[in-house]
Amino acid sequence: MVKKLTALFALMLALGMSIMPVAAQELDADAYADLGLESAYSRLYIADGTATNADPNLLGVMAIGFHFDKADTAEDAFEEFTCGFIGGFIGVDAADCDGLNEDGTVTVDTDIAISDDPAIEAIGTADFSGTSMPMTLLAVQSDENIFMVINLGVAESQSADALGGFLADAEAVDTEVEFNADGTSTGGFFDMLPQDGDKEIEGLAPSMDTDFLNSSATPAA
Repeated sequence: MVKKLTALFALMLALGMSIMPVAAQELDADAYADLGLESAYSRLYIADGTATNADPNLLGVMAIGFHFDKADTAEDAFEEFTCGFIGGFIGVDAADCDGLNEDGTVTVDTDIAISDDPAIEAIGTADFSGTSMPMTLLAVQSDENIFMVINLGVAESQSADALGGFLADAEAVDTEVEFNADGTSTGGFFDMLPQDGDKEIEGLAPSMDTDFLNSSATPAA
């Protein structure tokens, strides 16, 4: 199960980052700095179905933090950046969120807020090499950051709100990231995530960290 889920999320990441448009242009690997994107990290959590109050449908959760050079850049990029990322997951080439809604495999709500920050929620089904998976994606723009929470196996409103709100409310951490692909990274974005014992990650185990801009990822054993 762990290997299968990690492979699915890896495919999601590859799709999302390869076609994600920002400010109406394709995101090129050599153009991150020009877009104001300074860092992009994620942590994959594997769900423990035996945990108390566990959702039996939840397979895993990915939390992603994109850090931009300034708040205005993140705000300007937010909708197109997010909708392009969602389009990568479901294999739809849409110019905006309305185009995603028209496809019928996902519904997108841009009229919500998490902790008073603007947010976009997508609920639907992603197709990975013929395997359909329910999914919910919540994106929140907070100051210089765009945070995303992806729940795989669950397609329902508010399923990612607690973790999304936690990230939106988290104090910025400026310490240098000590990156470990096995899910034990510290500093920066990783110290903004809930830590052991926090209710937002109850029943979830860190499995893999990713540095989109600089490093590959290896899942935890």
